[in-house]
Parts: sequence; structure tokens; C-alpha cells
Amino acid sequence: MLFTFVETNLFMKSWLMLSFFFGFLLISGCAKDKTAIQNVPSDLFCDSIPPSFATIVYPIFEQNCIGCHTASNPQGGYNIETHALIVQEIQPILNTINHRPGAVPMPYQMNKLNDSLIGIITCWKDSGMPNN
Repeated sequence: MLFTFVETNLFMKSWLMLSFFFGFLLISGCAKDKTAIQNVPSDLFCDSIPPSFATIVYPIFEQNCIGCHTASNPQGGYNIETHALIVQEIQPILNTINHRPGAVPMPYQMNKLNDSLIGIITCWKDSGMPNN
């Protein structure tokens, strides 16, 4: 009789531990967005280390904008292939990527860029839009 009690008790403890483990896995796997999210730059970051145009800011434009906004394909009349052209259009760009009222949301017919990417572009603008 004692052996059966001990055996049952171990089974119950094992079952309980497995239930907690799988419950934890289920809960921790329920993220709304599975994409890697970069940290949104803080004001301190913006003041002390302006994002590099060539290595940080321009790749955001390359991946999300330039396919439709080039000299050969200036959708909406916008060509933003170069630093100078992006600087010239920075406020309309920020309006569209922030999906502000009155602006056509960009990227066109796609989800809004994550706030981290918009934050990087905003930090770069606020630091004087250096061509670095």
C-alpha cells in the first residue's frame, strides 16, 4: 500500500511539473509580433550618438522605400535614392511613415514600420540629418 501511495504521489508531482512547463511555453510563445524588434532610441541616444546615415538610416529606406521611389520609378512624384533627396523630403516622409492624417500611409498597402525604425529616422532628422 505504501508503494502505491509513493508511486501515485510521484506521478502527480511529475504531471503537475509538466503541466506548469507546457503552460509556461504556451504563454511565452504568445507574442503578437514574432519579428525582431530593435530598441526605440531614447532621447539620450539621439543626443549622444546620431544614427549613421550610411549604415543605419539608408538601409531602412533601401528595404522599405526605394523600390518604389527612385528616379526611374518615382511613385507619388518622390525620388528618395540619395541623402540630398531624402533631406529635401524628410517631413513628408515622416508624415507618411507615421501614418499621419492627410498623408498616404507608407509603405503603401503594407503595415506601418515599427516604431524603432521610425525612431531611428526621427533621431537622425533631429540630429541635423548628417551624411555620415
